[in-house]
Amino acid sequence: MVFRPHGVTVMKEIVVVSGKGGSGKTIIAASLAYLFDQEGFKVMAVDVNVDTPNLRFLLPMSRTIRKYKVYISRKATIDDTKCNGCLKCLEVCPYGAIESLKGTRYPRINLLYCEGCGACALLCPASAISMLEWKTGNMALGETVFGFPIFTAQLEIGGYSSGPLVHEIRKIAAEIARDMGIDLLVVDGSPGIECTVIASIAGASYAAIVSEPTPQSFRGAFRATKIAQEFRVLAGFIINKSMGYPVEEEAEKLLSVMNARIIGKIPYDYEVVKSLAVAKPIVAYNPESKASKAIKIAYENIKLGVGLK
Repeated sequence: MVFRPHGVTVMKEIVVVSGKGGSGKTIIAASLAYLFDQEGFKVMAVDVNVDTPNLRFLLPMSRTIRKYKVYISRKATIDDTKCNGCLKCLEVCPYGAIESLKGTRYPRINLLYCEGCGACALLCPASAISMLEWKTGNMALGETVFGFPIFTAQLEIGGYSSGPLVHEIRKIAAEIARDMGIDLLVVDGSPGIECTVIASIAGASYAAIVSEPTPQSFRGAFRATKIAQEFRVLAGFIINKSMGYPVEEEAEKLLSVMNARIIGKIPYDYEVVKSLAVAKPIVAYNPESKASKAIKIAYENIKLGVGLK
């Protein structure tokens, strides 16, 4: 067994997710990564929100170490030498990705719309359609301006974000992190409650669920909490932009019924807006701000939850 600083014997993975976009998930993830680094942990920040990977804006890269390409998608292609122009493929495509253009006998694939389901290839009586491996996106390993590594990914235009893609990114990031002797990963997970969130949470050491104080955000965050509980991942709930609204009290009652623990309440603080303008985590921009102090409380609770304290 390899022993690491601070008693870390097995690499930990802390995933930050939310039930909806715009709740402050990335701000929390960037702040946690920065705090762990400042305390001396060997940390890597990871962004698996491939649709809108914003973690690199708060943890800018000073240099790119390595680039990768991901090929887990498929796209349909039509062989005109075999196609008989029956257009059955056009009828079966659920995404409207197959077009019949005026003046042409054969249908054409709109690659931006094609999701690679393969229905057209299965139905084609002339076996004129085949499914080709397609580039899903790009990944990059870099070093942040704070000195610790970051691993991020970006979908290709028209690329398909899926649970398997998020799982693949997490797997590659973990392999790289082990080779680098990393103590823990701080993962900026996918927003929402779809399969990408399940793939973000499954197998993690800890899930930090971030919600803003609105009914819609709380509903999504409650579902994300349920997902963590179903996968037996220890979870803590963070209310961001807290202003003491009555809905917050109601949410706390529901969380108590769900046996979910609130680990932090981050007050609405205009200093956060200023930190975003200069591309820094709030805990680095103004460590004494109200938001920074509240995030540090959540940070200490997360450390306790994953056994780092």
